[in-house]
Amino acid sequence: MFGSLLVLICLFSRLKQRDYCRTGTAPGCVGKWQPACIRAGSCLSYKYIRKKKTVPFGRKSRKIRDEDRILQLFVHNVKVPPPNRIIGYLREAGFEYFSRVLGGCKLQPTLIAALLERWRPETHTFHLPCGECTITLEDVSLQLGLPVKGRVVTGTCIDDWSALCHNLLGKVPDTFKGGLISLTWLQKNFNELDEDCSEDEAKAYARAYILRIIGGVLMPDKSRNQVHAMYLRHLVDFKDAGTFSWGSAALSILFREMCKTTHPDKNGISGCLLLLQSWAWYRMPFLRPIVKGSFVFPLVLTWSSDLSHRDIPDELRDIRLLIDQKAKAEFEWMPYSNAALRACIPPELSAPLDIWHATVPLICYATVEWHPTDRVLRQFGFVQSIPGPPVDLDKMHNLDRRGKVEVDWSERHLEWIMLWDSYNDSMPDRHHSSSPDVAVSPDYMTWFVRHGKPYLLSEEERAGSIHRRRNRRPPKHHRPSTNRGKTSTSSSTPAAPTSPSQPAL
Repeated sequence: MFGSLLVLICLFSRLKQRDYCRTGTAPGCVGKWQPACIRAGSCLSYKYIRKKKTVPFGRKSRKIRDEDRILQLFVHNVKVPPPNRIIGYLREAGFEYFSRVLGGCKLQPTLIAALLERWRPETHTFHLPCGECTITLEDVSLQLGLPVKGRVVTGTCIDDWSALCHNLLGKVPDTFKGGLISLTWLQKNFNELDEDCSEDEAKAYARAYILRIIGGVLMPDKSRNQVHAMYLRHLVDFKDAGTFSWGSAALSILFREMCKTTHPDKNGISGCLLLLQSWAWYRMPFLRPIVKGSFVFPLVLTWSSDLSHRDIPDELRDIRLLIDQKAKAEFEWMPYSNAALRACIPPELSAPLDIWHATVPLICYATVEWHPTDRVLRQFGFVQSIPGPPVDLDKMHNLDRRGKVEVDWSERHLEWIMLWDSYNDSMPDRHHSSSPDVAVSPDYMTWFVRHGKPYLLSEEERAGSIHRRRNRRPPKHHRPSTNRGKTSTSSSTPAAPTSPSQPAL
Protein backbone atom coordinates (compact mmCIF):
# COMPACT_ATOMS: atom_id res chain seq x y z
CA MET A 1 0.00 0.00 0.00
CA PHE A 2 2.76 2.40 0.96
CA GLY A 3 4.78 1.48 -2.13
CA SER A 4 1.82 2.14 -4.45
CA LEU A 5 1.22 5.51 -2.79
CA LEU A 6 4.88 6.43 -3.24
CA VAL A 7 4.73 5.55 -6.96
CA LEU A 8 1.63 7.73 -7.43
CA ILE A 9 3.32 10.65 -5.68
CA CYS A 10 6.37 10.32 -7.97
CA LEU A 11 4.22 10.21 -11.08
CA PHE A 12 2.26 13.26 -9.98
CA SER A 13 5.49 15.14 -9.30
CA ARG A 14 6.83 14.43 -12.79
CA LEU A 15 3.56 15.45 -14.44
CA LYS A 16 3.50 18.62 -12.38
CA GLN A 17 7.09 19.36 -13.34
CA ARG A 18 6.25 18.81 -17.01
CA ASP A 19 3.35 21.26 -16.73
CA TYR A 20 5.62 23.83 -15.12
CA CYS A 21 8.21 23.42 -17.83
CA ARG A 22 5.58 23.58 -20.56
CA THR A 23 4.39 26.95 -19.31
CA GLY A 24 7.89 28.20 -18.58
CA THR A 25 7.21 28.88 -14.89
CA ALA A 26 9.56 26.32 -13.39
CA PRO A 27 12.91 27.69 -12.17
CA GLY A 28 15.51 27.29 -14.86
CA CYS A 29 13.10 27.11 -17.80
CA VAL A 30 13.37 29.72 -20.52
CA GLY A 31 10.27 30.31 -22.61
CA LYS A 32 8.11 27.35 -23.57
CA TRP A 33 8.68 23.78 -22.54
CA GLN A 34 11.82 22.11 -23.87
CA PRO A 35 12.88 18.45 -23.57
CA ALA A 36 16.04 19.47 -21.73
CA CYS A 37 13.90 20.77 -18.88
CA ILE A 38 12.35 17.33 -18.35
CA ARG A 39 15.58 15.41 -18.54
CA ALA A 40 17.54 17.73 -16.30
CA GLY A 41 14.78 18.58 -13.84
CA SER A 42 15.49 22.29 -14.11
CA CYS A 43 18.33 23.69 -16.15
CA LEU A 44 20.86 21.78 -18.18
CA SER A 45 23.18 20.99 -15.32
CA TYR A 46 26.51 19.34 -15.92
CA LYS A 47 25.18 16.06 -14.50
CA TYR A 48 22.89 15.93 -17.50
CA ILE A 49 25.86 15.71 -19.84
CA ARG A 50 27.64 13.19 -17.67
CA LYS A 51 27.15 9.52 -18.23
CA LYS A 52 26.39 6.92 -15.58
CA LYS A 53 28.53 3.89 -16.17
CA THR A 54 28.73 0.52 -14.49
CA VAL A 55 32.31 -0.21 -13.52
CA PRO A 56 33.90 -3.11 -11.62
CA PHE A 57 34.43 -2.40 -7.94
CA GLY A 58 36.32 -5.12 -6.16
CA ARG A 59 35.83 -8.75 -7.10
CA LYS A 60 32.22 -9.38 -6.21
CA SER A 61 30.45 -6.06 -6.26
CA ARG A 62 29.77 -3.50 -8.95
CA LYS A 63 29.22 0.17 -8.31
CA ILE A 64 27.43 2.87 -10.32
CA ARG A 65 29.28 6.14 -10.50
CA ASP A 66 29.29 9.31 -12.59
CA GLU A 67 32.05 9.49 -15.15
CA ASP A 68 32.99 12.66 -16.97
CA ARG A 69 32.24 12.26 -20.65
CA ILE A 70 35.09 13.23 -22.97
CA LEU A 71 33.74 13.16 -26.51
CA GLN A 72 35.53 11.71 -29.49
CA LEU A 73 36.42 14.47 -31.94
CA PHE A 74 36.04 14.04 -35.70
CA VAL A 75 38.28 16.09 -37.98
CA HIS A 76 40.37 15.46 -41.10
CA ASN A 77 42.78 18.36 -41.60
CA VAL A 78 44.11 19.40 -45.00
CA LYS A 79 47.89 19.57 -44.72
CA VAL A 80 48.89 20.37 -48.31
CA PRO A 81 48.96 24.08 -49.24
CA PRO A 82 46.96 25.03 -52.33
CA PRO A 83 49.03 25.50 -55.50
CA ASN A 84 49.33 29.08 -56.72
CA ARG A 85 47.46 28.08 -59.86
CA ILE A 86 44.16 27.64 -57.95
CA ILE A 87 44.38 30.60 -55.54
CA GLY A 88 42.26 32.72 -57.87
CA TYR A 89 39.52 30.07 -57.97
CA LEU A 90 39.57 29.76 -54.17
CA ARG A 91 39.28 33.55 -53.88
CA GLU A 92 36.25 33.65 -56.18
CA ALA A 93 34.54 30.82 -54.28
CA GLY A 94 35.20 32.41 -50.86
CA PHE A 95 37.74 29.87 -49.55
CA GLU A 96 41.02 31.73 -50.08
CA TYR A 97 41.47 32.82 -46.47
CA PHE A 98 40.56 29.49 -44.96
CA SER A 99 42.87 27.64 -47.36
CA ARG A 100 45.72 29.15 -45.31
CA VAL A 101 44.66 27.06 -42.32
CA LEU A 102 46.86 24.01 -42.87
CA GLY A 103 46.72 21.26 -40.29
CA GLY A 104 44.66 23.42 -37.94
CA CYS A 105 45.87 23.12 -34.36
CA LYS A 106 45.69 20.40 -31.77
CA LEU A 107 42.18 20.11 -30.37
CA GLN A 108 41.69 19.92 -26.60
CA PRO A 109 38.94 17.34 -25.90
CA THR A 110 38.57 18.35 -22.26
CA LEU A 111 38.10 22.03 -23.14
CA ILE A 112 35.45 21.15 -25.73
CA ALA A 113 33.71 18.88 -23.20
CA ALA A 114 33.70 21.71 -20.64
CA LEU A 115 32.09 24.06 -23.16
CA LEU A 116 29.43 21.53 -24.16
CA GLU A 117 28.45 21.12 -20.52
CA ARG A 118 27.24 24.70 -20.63
CA TRP A 119 25.51 24.62 -24.01
CA ARG A 120 21.74 25.11 -24.01
CA PRO A 121 20.13 23.59 -27.15
CA GLU A 122 16.89 25.50 -26.66
CA THR A 123 18.62 28.91 -26.73
CA HIS A 124 21.79 28.05 -28.72
CA THR A 125 23.90 29.82 -26.11
CA PHE A 126 26.43 28.94 -23.45
CA HIS A 127 25.39 29.68 -19.86
CA LEU A 128 28.32 31.16 -17.93
CA PRO A 129 28.54 33.12 -14.67
CA CYS A 130 28.66 36.34 -16.74
CA GLY A 131 25.47 35.54 -18.69
CA GLU A 132 24.65 34.05 -22.08
CA CYS A 133 27.18 33.99 -24.92
CA THR A 134 27.56 32.12 -28.19
CA ILE A 135 29.46 31.77 -31.46
CA THR A 136 28.17 34.31 -33.97
CA LEU A 137 28.62 35.03 -37.66
CA GLU A 138 31.12 37.69 -36.64
CA ASP A 139 33.28 34.95 -35.16
CA VAL A 140 32.93 32.90 -38.34
CA SER A 141 33.98 35.86 -40.52
CA LEU A 142 37.01 36.81 -38.45
CA GLN A 143 38.12 33.42 -37.19
CA LEU A 144 37.68 31.44 -40.41
CA GLY A 145 37.55 34.12 -43.11
CA LEU A 146 34.47 32.57 -44.73
CA PRO A 147 31.71 34.57 -46.46
CA VAL A 148 28.59 34.85 -44.29
CA LYS A 149 26.39 37.02 -46.51
CA GLY A 150 24.71 35.40 -49.46
CA ARG A 151 22.49 32.55 -50.51
CA VAL A 152 21.67 29.54 -48.36
CA VAL A 153 23.56 26.31 -49.12
CA THR A 154 20.65 23.98 -49.87
CA GLY A 155 18.94 21.88 -52.55
CA THR A 156 18.23 18.20 -53.11
CA CYS A 157 20.43 15.26 -52.16
CA ILE A 158 19.82 13.19 -55.28
CA ASP A 159 21.67 13.39 -58.57
CA ASP A 160 23.70 11.36 -61.03
CA TRP A 161 26.80 11.57 -58.85
CA SER A 162 29.04 9.68 -61.29
CA ALA A 163 28.20 12.09 -64.11
CA LEU A 164 28.62 15.08 -61.79
CA CYS A 165 32.10 13.95 -60.70
CA HIS A 166 33.09 13.17 -64.26
CA ASN A 167 32.06 16.63 -65.45
CA LEU A 168 33.47 18.66 -62.55
CA LEU A 169 36.38 16.56 -61.26
CA GLY A 170 37.35 14.67 -64.39
CA LYS A 171 37.48 11.48 -62.35
CA VAL A 172 34.90 9.21 -60.76
CA PRO A 173 35.25 7.27 -57.49
CA ASP A 174 34.98 3.51 -57.74
CA THR A 175 31.86 3.40 -55.60
CA PHE A 176 29.25 5.82 -54.29
CA LYS A 177 27.51 5.07 -51.03
CA GLY A 178 24.73 7.56 -50.43
CA GLY A 179 26.45 10.16 -52.60
CA LEU A 180 29.54 10.22 -50.37
CA ILE A 181 33.06 10.74 -51.70
CA SER A 182 36.04 9.42 -49.77
CA LEU A 183 38.45 12.11 -48.62
CA THR A 184 41.22 9.57 -49.02
CA TRP A 185 40.23 9.17 -52.67
CA LEU A 186 40.30 12.95 -53.14
CA GLN A 187 43.71 13.19 -51.49
CA LYS A 188 45.12 10.37 -53.60
CA ASN A 189 43.77 11.61 -56.93
CA PHE A 190 44.31 15.34 -56.35
CA ASN A 191 47.52 15.39 -54.36
CA GLU A 192 49.64 17.29 -56.89
CA LEU A 193 48.96 19.68 -59.73
CA ASP A 194 51.29 19.89 -62.71
CA GLU A 195 52.52 23.36 -63.59
CA ASP A 196 51.62 22.89 -67.24
CA CYS A 197 48.11 21.57 -66.53
CA SER A 198 45.09 22.76 -68.47
CA GLU A 199 42.51 25.19 -67.11
CA ASP A 200 39.97 22.39 -66.71
CA GLU A 201 42.45 20.33 -64.68
CA ALA A 202 43.20 23.32 -62.43
CA LYS A 203 39.49 23.92 -61.85
CA ALA A 204 38.94 20.24 -61.04
CA TYR A 205 41.81 20.37 -58.55
CA ALA A 206 40.33 23.51 -56.94
CA ARG A 207 36.93 21.82 -56.56
CA ALA A 208 38.54 18.75 -55.00
CA TYR A 209 40.51 20.99 -52.62
CA ILE A 210 37.35 22.80 -51.50
CA LEU A 211 35.59 19.46 -50.97
CA ARG A 212 38.46 18.36 -48.73
CA ILE A 213 38.10 21.58 -46.72
CA ILE A 214 34.33 21.14 -46.38
CA GLY A 215 34.36 17.45 -45.50
CA GLY A 216 37.51 17.50 -43.40
CA VAL A 217 37.35 20.68 -41.32
CA LEU A 218 34.35 22.94 -41.92
CA MET A 219 31.47 20.46 -42.00
CA PRO A 220 32.85 17.00 -41.24
CA ASP A 221 30.52 14.20 -40.25
CA LYS A 222 31.21 11.28 -37.95
CA SER A 223 32.44 9.12 -40.84
CA ARG A 224 35.58 11.29 -40.53
CA ASN A 225 36.68 10.39 -44.03
CA GLN A 226 33.83 11.29 -46.39
CA VAL A 227 32.15 14.33 -47.92
CA HIS A 228 28.81 14.45 -49.70
CA ALA A 229 28.85 15.15 -53.43
CA MET A 230 25.90 17.53 -53.02
CA TYR A 231 28.36 20.32 -52.19
CA LEU A 232 30.02 19.79 -55.57
CA ARG A 233 26.93 21.14 -57.32
CA HIS A 234 27.60 24.54 -55.74
CA LEU A 235 31.11 24.62 -57.24
CA VAL A 236 30.26 24.47 -60.94
CA ASP A 237 31.12 28.16 -61.36
CA PHE A 238 33.51 29.65 -58.82
CA LYS A 239 32.07 33.16 -58.97
CA ASP A 240 28.63 31.71 -58.36
CA ALA A 241 30.05 29.63 -55.49
CA GLY A 242 31.22 32.87 -53.87
CA THR A 243 27.62 34.07 -53.61
CA PHE A 244 26.76 31.36 -51.04
CA SER A 245 26.95 31.84 -47.28
CA TRP A 246 29.44 29.09 -46.52
CA GLY A 247 30.06 30.56 -43.07
CA SER A 248 26.44 30.28 -41.93
CA ALA A 249 26.32 26.71 -43.31
CA ALA A 250 29.39 25.73 -41.27
CA LEU A 251 27.95 27.38 -38.13
CA SER A 252 24.61 25.61 -38.55
CA ILE A 253 26.33 22.21 -38.73
CA LEU A 254 28.41 23.01 -35.63
CA PHE A 255 25.33 24.15 -33.69
CA ARG A 256 23.47 20.99 -34.71
CA GLU A 257 26.33 18.81 -33.46
CA MET A 258 26.55 20.74 -30.20
CA CYS A 259 22.82 20.33 -29.64
CA LYS A 260 23.03 16.59 -30.33
CA THR A 261 25.86 16.03 -27.90
CA THR A 262 23.89 17.40 -24.96
CA HIS A 263 22.22 13.99 -24.97
CA PRO A 264 24.16 11.72 -22.58
CA ASP A 265 24.21 8.77 -25.01
CA LYS A 266 26.32 10.63 -27.56
CA ASN A 267 30.03 9.86 -27.47
CA GLY A 268 31.36 11.90 -30.41
CA ILE A 269 31.05 15.29 -32.05
CA SER A 270 31.89 16.62 -35.50
CA GLY A 271 31.44 20.07 -37.04
CA CYS A 272 34.04 22.83 -37.13
CA LEU A 273 35.57 22.19 -33.70
CA LEU A 274 38.52 24.40 -34.60
CA LEU A 275 36.12 27.35 -34.50
CA LEU A 276 34.64 26.29 -31.15
CA GLN A 277 38.04 25.96 -29.50
CA SER A 278 39.43 29.19 -30.95
CA TRP A 279 36.30 31.08 -29.88
CA ALA A 280 36.85 29.92 -26.29
CA TRP A 281 40.53 30.85 -26.27
CA TYR A 282 39.89 34.35 -27.58
CA ARG A 283 37.20 35.05 -24.98
CA MET A 284 38.51 33.24 -21.89
CA PRO A 285 42.11 34.32 -21.25
CA PHE A 286 42.39 32.10 -18.19
CA LEU A 287 42.19 29.07 -20.52
CA ARG A 288 44.24 30.55 -23.35
CA PRO A 289 47.67 29.07 -24.15
CA ILE A 290 50.66 31.34 -24.61
CA VAL A 291 51.50 31.90 -28.27
CA LYS A 292 54.44 33.29 -30.19
CA GLY A 293 54.26 35.98 -32.80
CA SER A 294 51.58 38.43 -33.79
CA PHE A 295 48.03 38.10 -35.09
CA VAL A 296 47.38 36.54 -38.49
CA PHE A 297 44.20 36.42 -40.55
CA PRO A 298 42.10 34.35 -40.39
CA LEU A 299 42.40 34.64 -36.62
CA VAL A 300 42.24 30.90 -36.03
CA LEU A 301 45.81 30.85 -37.38
CA THR A 302 46.89 32.50 -34.12
CA TRP A 303 47.05 29.03 -32.60
CA SER A 304 48.91 27.34 -35.47
CA SER A 305 52.35 28.27 -34.12
CA ASP A 306 54.06 26.78 -31.09
CA LEU A 307 51.81 26.94 -28.05
CA SER A 308 52.74 26.83 -24.40
CA HIS A 309 50.11 25.31 -22.13
CA ARG A 310 52.12 25.93 -18.99
CA ASP A 311 49.86 26.57 -15.98
CA ILE A 312 46.80 25.90 -18.20
CA PRO A 313 44.70 23.03 -16.79
CA ASP A 314 44.01 20.08 -19.05
CA GLU A 315 41.61 18.11 -16.86
CA LEU A 316 37.88 18.59 -17.21
CA ARG A 317 37.22 19.16 -13.52
CA ASP A 318 39.84 21.93 -13.40
CA ILE A 319 38.54 23.68 -16.52
CA ARG A 320 35.02 23.46 -15.12
CA LEU A 321 36.21 25.04 -11.87
CA LEU A 322 38.14 27.84 -13.61
CA ILE A 323 35.12 28.81 -15.70
CA ASP A 324 32.95 28.98 -12.58
CA GLN A 325 35.58 31.03 -10.75
CA LYS A 326 36.77 33.47 -13.42
CA ALA A 327 34.29 33.78 -16.28
CA LYS A 328 32.16 36.38 -14.50
CA ALA A 329 35.01 38.88 -14.19
CA GLU A 330 37.41 37.89 -16.99
CA PHE A 331 35.23 36.88 -19.93
CA GLU A 332 36.13 39.08 -22.92
CA TRP A 333 32.98 40.21 -24.68
CA MET A 334 34.74 42.06 -27.51
CA PRO A 335 38.16 40.48 -28.12
CA TYR A 336 38.30 41.79 -31.71
CA SER A 337 38.46 45.44 -30.64
CA ASN A 338 42.20 45.14 -29.95
CA ALA A 339 44.17 47.55 -32.16
CA ALA A 340 46.93 45.06 -32.99
CA LEU A 341 44.33 42.48 -33.97
CA ARG A 342 42.35 44.92 -36.13
CA ALA A 343 45.49 45.67 -38.13
CA CYS A 344 45.54 42.18 -39.67
CA ILE A 345 41.85 42.11 -40.67
CA PRO A 346 41.22 42.69 -44.40
CA PRO A 347 39.45 45.92 -45.43
CA GLU A 348 36.19 44.22 -46.41
CA LEU A 349 35.76 43.02 -42.81
CA SER A 350 37.15 46.07 -41.01
CA ALA A 351 33.63 47.43 -40.40
CA PRO A 352 30.83 45.36 -38.82
CA LEU A 353 28.47 43.64 -41.25
CA ASP A 354 24.73 43.93 -40.60
CA ILE A 355 24.34 40.17 -40.96
CA TRP A 356 26.53 39.72 -37.87
CA HIS A 357 23.79 41.29 -35.72
CA ALA A 358 20.77 39.62 -37.35
CA THR A 359 18.62 37.18 -35.38
CA VAL A 360 18.03 34.69 -38.17
CA PRO A 361 17.99 30.94 -38.91
CA LEU A 362 21.19 29.18 -39.96
CA ILE A 363 20.53 26.72 -42.75
CA CYS A 364 22.43 23.99 -44.58
CA TYR A 365 20.24 21.51 -46.46
CA ALA A 366 18.21 19.63 -43.78
CA THR A 367 19.86 21.49 -40.90
CA VAL A 368 18.13 24.53 -39.41
CA GLU A 369 19.59 26.19 -36.31
CA TRP A 370 19.27 29.65 -34.80
CA HIS A 371 21.55 32.71 -34.58
CA PRO A 372 20.45 34.18 -31.19
CA THR A 373 22.08 37.61 -31.31
CA ASP A 374 19.27 39.12 -29.21
CA ARG A 375 20.62 37.10 -26.25
CA VAL A 376 24.32 38.05 -26.67
CA LEU A 377 24.26 41.76 -27.52
CA ARG A 378 27.26 42.45 -25.32
CA GLN A 379 29.42 40.62 -27.88
CA PHE A 380 28.74 43.54 -30.25
CA GLY A 381 29.11 46.35 -27.71
CA PHE A 382 25.36 46.79 -27.09
CA VAL A 383 23.38 46.78 -23.86
CA GLN A 384 21.85 43.39 -23.05
CA SER A 385 18.30 43.35 -21.73
CA ILE A 386 16.04 40.42 -20.89
CA PRO A 387 15.46 38.54 -24.18
CA GLY A 388 12.20 37.04 -25.33
CA PRO A 389 11.40 33.31 -25.43
CA PRO A 390 13.68 31.23 -27.64
CA VAL A 391 12.54 29.95 -31.02
CA ASP A 392 11.18 26.41 -30.79
CA LEU A 393 13.37 24.18 -32.99
CA ASP A 394 12.51 20.80 -31.46
CA LYS A 395 11.14 19.47 -34.74
CA MET A 396 14.13 20.78 -36.66
CA HIS A 397 16.55 19.07 -34.28
CA ASN A 398 14.96 15.72 -35.12
CA LEU A 399 15.20 16.30 -38.89
CA ASP A 400 18.11 15.09 -41.02
CA ARG A 401 18.82 13.90 -44.56
CA ARG A 402 18.58 10.17 -43.83
CA GLY A 403 15.96 8.50 -46.01
CA LYS A 404 15.02 11.81 -47.66
CA VAL A 405 17.17 11.87 -50.78
CA GLU A 406 14.37 13.19 -52.97
CA VAL A 407 13.41 16.07 -50.67
CA ASP A 408 14.10 19.52 -52.06
CA TRP A 409 15.24 21.32 -48.92
CA SER A 410 14.99 24.71 -50.62
CA GLU A 411 11.21 24.13 -50.74
CA ARG A 412 10.90 22.26 -47.44
CA HIS A 413 12.61 25.11 -45.55
CA LEU A 414 11.24 27.95 -47.67
CA GLU A 415 9.87 29.88 -44.68
CA TRP A 416 13.21 29.68 -42.87
CA ILE A 417 15.08 30.70 -46.03
CA MET A 418 12.81 33.73 -46.44
CA LEU A 419 13.69 34.79 -42.90
CA TRP A 420 17.37 34.50 -43.76
CA ASP A 421 16.98 36.50 -46.98
CA SER A 422 15.15 39.30 -45.14
CA TYR A 423 17.75 39.55 -42.36
CA ASN A 424 17.50 43.35 -42.32
CA ASP A 425 14.03 42.94 -40.79
CA SER A 426 15.37 40.71 -38.00
CA MET A 427 17.66 43.09 -36.17
CA PRO A 428 17.44 43.20 -32.35
CA ASP A 429 17.13 46.44 -30.43
CA ARG A 430 20.67 47.80 -30.39
CA HIS A 431 21.74 50.44 -27.88
CA HIS A 432 25.42 51.16 -27.53
CA SER A 433 26.88 50.72 -24.08
CA SER A 434 28.59 53.81 -22.67
CA SER A 435 30.85 51.71 -20.43
CA PRO A 436 31.30 48.05 -19.43
CA ASP A 437 29.57 48.79 -16.13
CA VAL A 438 26.23 49.41 -17.89
CA ALA A 439 26.50 46.57 -20.43
CA VAL A 440 23.30 44.98 -19.11
CA SER A 441 19.94 46.33 -18.01
CA PRO A 442 19.45 46.55 -14.23
CA ASP A 443 17.23 43.48 -14.07
CA TYR A 444 19.11 41.23 -16.51
CA MET A 445 21.46 39.40 -14.13
CA THR A 446 18.66 38.83 -11.61
CA TRP A 447 16.60 37.28 -14.41
CA PHE A 448 19.51 35.18 -15.66
CA VAL A 449 20.43 33.80 -12.24
CA ARG A 450 16.81 32.80 -11.72
CA HIS A 451 16.13 31.29 -15.15
CA GLY A 452 19.58 30.25 -16.32
CA LYS A 453 22.44 28.11 -15.05
CA PRO A 454 25.35 30.46 -14.31
CA TYR A 455 27.26 27.93 -12.22
CA LEU A 456 27.72 24.19 -12.48
CA LEU A 457 29.39 23.77 -9.11
CA SER A 458 28.14 24.51 -5.63
CA GLU A 459 29.45 27.49 -3.70
CA GLU A 460 31.59 25.17 -1.61
CA GLU A 461 33.05 23.48 -4.70
CA ARG A 462 33.80 26.82 -6.32
CA ALA A 463 36.01 27.70 -3.36
CA GLY A 464 38.40 24.89 -4.29
CA SER A 465 41.62 25.11 -6.26
CA ILE A 466 42.73 23.48 -9.48
CA HIS A 467 45.03 20.50 -9.54
CA ARG A 468 48.56 21.69 -10.21
CA ARG A 469 50.71 19.43 -12.31
CA ARG A 470 53.94 18.61 -10.56
CA ASN A 471 57.23 18.97 -12.41
CA ARG A 472 58.81 15.71 -13.41
CA ARG A 473 61.57 14.61 -11.05
CA PRO A 474 64.99 13.80 -12.48
CA PRO A 475 65.97 10.12 -12.41
CA LYS A 476 67.64 8.95 -9.22
CA HIS A 477 70.44 7.22 -11.07
CA HIS A 478 71.56 9.51 -13.88
CA ARG A 479 73.13 7.72 -16.81
CA PRO A 480 76.51 9.31 -17.63
CA SER A 481 76.99 10.94 -20.99
CA THR A 482 78.41 8.80 -23.79
CA ASN A 483 80.45 11.76 -25.14
CA ARG A 484 83.56 10.95 -23.12
CA GLY A 485 86.55 13.10 -23.61
CA LYS A 486 84.54 15.82 -25.39
CA THR A 487 84.21 19.26 -23.95
CA SER A 488 80.83 20.88 -23.94
CA THR A 489 80.25 24.60 -24.24
CA SER A 490 76.87 24.36 -22.55
CA SER A 491 76.32 24.12 -18.83
CA SER A 492 75.30 20.85 -17.22
CA THR A 493 71.86 22.24 -16.48
CA PRO A 494 69.77 22.94 -19.57
CA ALA A 495 68.73 26.54 -19.99
CA ALA A 496 65.10 27.33 -19.36
CA PRO A 497 63.19 28.08 -22.54
CA THR A 498 62.47 31.70 -23.21
CA SER A 499 58.95 32.72 -22.38
CA PRO A 500 57.05 33.36 -25.61
CA SER A 501 55.20 36.61 -25.99
CA GLN A 502 51.45 36.49 -26.19
CA PRO A 503 49.40 38.83 -28.32
CA ALA A 504 47.34 41.14 -26.15
CA LEU A 505 43.74 40.35 -27.03
